[in-house]
Amino acid sequence: MRVAACGLCGSDRALCAEDEDGYMRYAGRVRLPLVPGHEFAGVVVEVGPGVHRVRPGDAVTCDNIVACGHCASCRAGATNQCASVEEIGFTKPGGLAEYAIVPERCCFDANPIVQALGAGDGYRVAALLEPAAVAYQGLFLEAGGVPAGGTVVVYGAGVVGLSCAALARAAGAGQVLVFKRRPGGEDLARAVGAEVVYAWDELQRQGRRPADVVRELTAGHGAELQVEASGALQATVPEMLEALAPRGTVLLLGRQAGAVPVELDRLVSAAGRVVGSLGHAGERTFPPLVERVARGELPLGALVARVVTLDQTPQVLQERLPPAGKTLVEPAGRVA
Repeated sequence: MRVAACGLCGSDRALCAEDEDGYMRYAGRVRLPLVPGHEFAGVVVEVGPGVHRVRPGDAVTCDNIVACGHCASCRAGATNQCASVEEIGFTKPGGLAEYAIVPERCCFDANPIVQALGAGDGYRVAALLEPAAVAYQGLFLEAGGVPAGGTVVVYGAGVVGLSCAALARAAGAGQVLVFKRRPGGEDLARAVGAEVVYAWDELQRQGRRPADVVRELTAGHGAELQVEASGALQATVPEMLEALAPRGTVLLLGRQAGAVPVELDRLVSAAGRVVGSLGHAGERTFPPLVERVARGELPLGALVARVVTLDQTPQVLQERLPPAGKTLVEPAGRVA
């Protein structure tokens, strides 16, 4: 396929960064040498023998999870839990290139998005479906959906967190709150459906905590669904449990090394639950996202902060504080 747009994320930066001992900062599985890039979309140029679902000229968005299809998890539809998974952009060459080779089962039809938004914007939005699929997997397949009319709280204003906010709004949440730590991103969060956005540092200066805000805005009831998408679980989990509504759910998308102190009695008292979610199961996440975006229900385009060329990418990956939102790479320039 010819890559039209490829997103950059924190893991791409970690692949290119060294720790104090000179080792790669990315902690996951990697096979070197490597072409990174796991959030991408483009146009099918050529297909191999036995390929029937896609053909040259098709617009596709790509799932980077290459599952074996045979293990118990795969047979149950949980390809994100494959026992022998490979990952495009980590263990297989990825989309930060003019062309990429992708298994047919990892390609999903993006023509509805391109037709709805036009080629230029369509391919950019289609490249955002991979991080949005992480949010969809957690909200709908693991946590059981968004409570209609309920309060959804999202910790973290990265693309996954803001995709959670957008999906929650589209699914009928009564109010969506976002708590963030890094500067900037307020306008992005509001653009995708968050009513109120709080900077954690500002709350601390006021002598307040996120749990205080959630209780105030829900008249003491708490939030039915709270999402961790910041990777700062030691700070966020206690806040979520303290302001969890009866029978509420805490969804963990972010990851952090080390132990996280938890008062289990709060879960018992609320009859609440904590659910983890990892990655995305392609067939169960990408097609419904394509439909929602094509219908105009998910304003993912608002998350694009800037677009750079392939030549600019090495310098961009070294930035210590990238802008809020998603940086996209267009290897061959904007698609007309």
